[in-house]
Amino acid sequence: MALVLERVCSTLLGLEEHLNALDRAAGDGDCGTTHSRAARAIQEWLKEGPPPASPAQLLSKLSVLLLEKMGGSSGALYGLFLTAAAQPLKAKTSLPAWSAAMDAGLEAMRK
Repeated sequence: MALVLERVCSTLLGLEEHLNALDRAAGDGDCGTTHSRAARAIQEWLKEGPPPASPAQLLSKLSVLLLEKMGGSSGALYGLFLTAAAQPLKAKTSLPAWSAAMDAGLEAMRK
């Protein structure tokens, strides 16, 4: 899982200016900067040791990290999504459980 998280982080860091440019067309132009802040926070967290093996625990830890370090509305929205998505994964990690997790995350964001 650490390799996947690291790849996502490095991709986000590489897209910082592109995401900012896209955001300038419709917003305040800080989307890339906000996501890069999150990516760096996740990279630092990964240096402390391997992430939890349990998907529910991983999503819960990421939720707290993004709420604390990412900031902005994105941090709050990702925090809501990940907190809700973790719940169905506490009992099972099957494909239907992952589907339910994504549905729960989206529903939390809609609310």
